[in-house]
Amino acid sequence: SADHQSPLSDEQQQLSGPGAAANRRKSQKVSRACDFCKQRKAKCSGTIPCDKCTRKGLTCVYDAKYSRGRPPTPPPSAVWSASSSTSHPGGPASGSEEPPVMYQTAETGGRTISAPVTASSLRGQVRESQGPASRASPELGMAEIQGQVFDPTSGVTFLHRAWKRLSKHDSSIVPDYLNASTENQPLMLAGDKPLPPITDEDVANFSLPSSRELQDLLGMYFDVCIATYRVLHRPTVEIWLKTMVNDLAQGKPVWQDIGRAKASIVLTALAVATAHSEKSKGFHEPEDERLSLARSDRLFCVALQLTERETGLPRLESAQSRLIQVLYLLTTSRMNRAWYTFGNALQIISALGMHRKAAKKRHLAAGHSDYIQAQCRSRTFWTAYVLDKYLGVIFGRPRHFHDDDIDQDYPDRIDDEDMTAQGPIERFEEHSDCHIDALICHAK
Repeated sequence: SADHQSPLSDEQQQLSGPGAAANRRKSQKVSRACDFCKQRKAKCSGTIPCDKCTRKGLTCVYDAKYSRGRPPTPPPSAVWSASSSTSHPGGPASGSEEPPVMYQTAETGGRTISAPVTASSLRGQVRESQGPASRASPELGMAEIQGQVFDPTSGVTFLHRAWKRLSKHDSSIVPDYLNASTENQPLMLAGDKPLPPITDEDVANFSLPSSRELQDLLGMYFDVCIATYRVLHRPTVEIWLKTMVNDLAQGKPVWQDIGRAKASIVLTALAVATAHSEKSKGFHEPEDERLSLARSDRLFCVALQLTERETGLPRLESAQSRLIQVLYLLTTSRMNRAWYTFGNALQIISALGMHRKAAKKRHLAAGHSDYIQAQCRSRTFWTAYVLDKYLGVIFGRPRHFHDDDIDQDYPDRIDDEDMTAQGPIERFEEHSDCHIDALICHAK
């Protein structure tokens, strides 16, 4: 009827009327942004196609859910109106069933093209979904990369899509020998930077850095490298390190008096600190990065062999050593090995029942009550809980821990130097800050 006109008709008349130029100069309120601008929270002209989509050569759609009443129909852009005026200088005839033809920009095969579209088809396009809404991409979906599945939300999937698009334009981006080398790598290292081979003789002839450097590296590990992943008790680790130094001085294996798991923990912590120290110096050439990894990789590989040779039933240190190895592997961008090593650590944590309070009580009842041991068990579990969430996000894979299965308490709010085997040291003045606050907040 004459009393009821569509918003599109009103906006077309406004844009084509004599005051159009003046109206365009005024700041117009945009009540609805296109999917592309809405997803990126960018300024949108509110037209179809909007100015940003036109510049980028994208298909401009308004498919996202509109929660403020009836969704307004976006007016045609000035480009469309100009195309309409050029094609129909006389304007539409009165009572015509179809308004002038307008043009929509779209990207096809890397070229920007214009497709004719009428006002009625425009309204239908806004109402009907043309596929997934914001961030629509024909490649979005469960991705299989080198035989492994990654969720579309994974950052790895995003990087893989970018790599595929770039490699289409430049085949030299990924040389042929890369795929061949991946096929020859061990299953848990496929796609990662290779680790240097190490033999029993290398472990037997292993030597530690100087005493001063060891103190600096251990201090860097606890003070800088682990903001929240605090699974260790610093004074205890310092005692382990002194024992290892004495063993080497007496010609014994580095793990002789403390066991393989504890020695592995110390060596991996030193490897993490060494890698961080080398990175802080910066890399000027690709060769610099390879050389900087040589020192830390050597420490890590000795630690890795110690855990692989570990005997007996699993212990707290068995889980701790593998969790710290995950941190080193993530630090050096060895994602696949980190994923599988973390899975091994999870199995040990579950076997020890660290996710349950009852298991902790049984563990402490079996021998003498050790407050440090109890706190480290709690810290180790909640560190694994945090890593589980982050690795799930990185890879786009399901979490392993389920909140319904967990009743473990958070660790006590206490610093390492205030802990003894019998319990916490009472202080006359309570500290306002505590290192464990970061882990507790991270886990929550």
